[in-house]
Amino acid sequence: AFCKSPNIKSIEFPSDSKLNCIKALAFVFLLIEHVVIPKNVKFIFNKIFSCFSNIKTIEFADGSELEWVSENVFGSLPIESINIPPHLKKISKELFKNCNMLKHVNIPENSELVSIESEAFSNTLIESLFIPEKVAYLKDGWFKGANSLQKITISPKNKNFKIINDMLLIGKSDKESNDFDLLIFVFVDINNIEIPFYIKYIKNNAFANCINLQTVVFHPNCQFISFNESLANSLIEKITIPNSIQIIGKKAFYNCQNLQIVEFQSGSQLYLVDCEAFQSTGITKISFPKSLKQIKSNAFSECQWLRKVIFSPDSELEIIGENAFSNTPLLENVYFPKSLKEIQYYAFYKCKSIQNVTFPKNAQIEYFGFRSFAKSGLEKIIVP
Repeated sequence: AFCKSPNIKSIEFPSDSKLNCIKALAFVFLLIEHVVIPKNVKFIFNKIFSCFSNIKTIEFADGSELEWVSENVFGSLPIESINIPPHLKKISKELFKNCNMLKHVNIPENSELVSIESEAFSNTLIESLFIPEKVAYLKDGWFKGANSLQKITISPKNKNFKIINDMLLIGKSDKESNDFDLLIFVFVDINNIEIPFYIKYIKNNAFANCINLQTVVFHPNCQFISFNESLANSLIEKITIPNSIQIIGKKAFYNCQNLQIVEFQSGSQLYLVDCEAFQSTGITKISFPKSLKQIKSNAFSECQWLRKVIFSPDSELEIIGENAFSNTPLLENVYFPKSLKEIQYYAFYKCKSIQNVTFPKNAQIEYFGFRSFAKSGLEKIIVP
């Protein structure tokens, strides 16, 4: 409506304005510093403030009826604080992303907020946050990039979330259950942590802000089932995988360059290491449990210090995926288990220190993928 009107310095609406919707591109390229959204506005669509680089304060009129705001509407604005209207149902994806001066997000106790979406506060300076009664969903990465967030307060009426020891935000994997079995967020200043026995799941990016995290220990009676991206890019140095773990998920420890030691508890139930799970880590040696059946693509690629990969003689491994160990220049001779059936394309590409590859006489190998050992140091291979 007012796009590219650089002479407009302010926009004012009367207190009894009937305006109930603001659509895309309404105020782009304006130079105003302050705006008040009228009371009757219920919907705000995307990009209304695009290129609105001068705006420093956004207010909502008393009695605001705002219910819905599109993704990234306030993204990159130089605002320092904002009051969330009580009828807003969702803080949309990337709503305040790159608001790198934003310190205060004030949510009232009577808020009807139900969900906070992914990267809603990414690259902001907010230090504390109140979670009101009706919030039931905190989506993956909802706090990602909010590295100053140190305090979360939860309404005593909220039945979906808890704070444990001022360190962990936990929730429910099943909203109908009474069990708090989901780890959602770990506070910034944590160096070492023990995961409680009742935690079965860890949400993606739960440790994303823990720039000093070094050690993660699981309770001996841990019921944890699978890893996802929760520890990716962290400074963790050692991890012992609980025997309850069945899957190490995609990018679980991706780019953990300080991670040198990975151990598995006896009786491990692990059957899958997913794509990029340990890519670009600092591990030097890994001994896989008997139960492992598949290593997927790029699971250990770019591991510059990995020298030894050990499979037990009675291993159940069947598939090594494409690029699984590619570009691991120090990886030495490999003795494959008899159960292995497929080595997929580029699996050991550029593994320059491998000279010998051995299969047992009763091996079940059926398939070598395209260039599976190309540009390696391979001199001898014994194939049944």
